[in-house]
Amino acid sequence: ITTDEKKDAEKPLLVNATIEEYFPPMTQEELALAPKLKFDNPTFDFGSQKEGTTSHTTFKFTNVGKSMLNIRALKSTCGCTVFKLDKKDYGPGESGEISVDFNSTGRRGSQQKSIVVFSNDPTASHQRLIIKANVTVSN
Repeated sequence: ITTDEKKDAEKPLLVNATIEEYFPPMTQEELALAPKLKFDNPTFDFGSQKEGTTSHTTFKFTNVGKSMLNIRALKSTCGCTVFKLDKKDYGPGESGEISVDFNSTGRRGSQQKSIVVFSNDPTASHQRLIIKANVTVSN
């Protein structure tokens, strides 16, 4: 953005947005037949971790709904957090897992990172997975 100020007339404008899928209102019968993404535990704490190391965990989930669940996308809040999902579609009752690696290089102290999971679950189309660690300096 350009202003009429004599000094520093050009200003950066940063925009951060989350675009969510629209699901039209559904009847109770339709909701009962919809896919439903349920994580066993959406939070994992690595505890104390040395700076420069990589830690691994998995988040297990199940489609507890009555129709095909589609994992549309995953998005991490940090390049230090890498995830892997083997496939995107899960039938009713089918389980899967998201594999997550946290690289502590260049990090210190209390860390909390997120992975947002976008799906076609009309009641919770985006869910947040949280990983935590307390990164200590390597000796």
